[in-house]
Amino acid sequence: MQHDVPNPTTAPAPRKGMPSPRLEESEFKSRFRAQFIDPNFDTLQHALDEITQAAWDAYEHQRKAPRTVKAGFGYADPD
Repeated sequence: MQHDVPNPTTAPAPRKGMPSPRLEESEFKSRFRAQFIDPNFDTLQHALDEITQAAWDAYEHQRKAPRTVKAGFGYADPD
């Protein structure tokens, strides 16, 4: 029985480029709102719309940690 052995002199072509991991707005909002499916949130839909929009804005503009605190005493770079 003969097995096909890959030719060691020809390497596979490298993959170039990867799809962006960033979500489209509709997918982001759908996933975000999935956290609030409990009926107790039904009366808060208007507020949730505003919060969802604020969350999307932060995601879209990549504001990961808008509030930071200095490391402080004992760190190599306390600032």
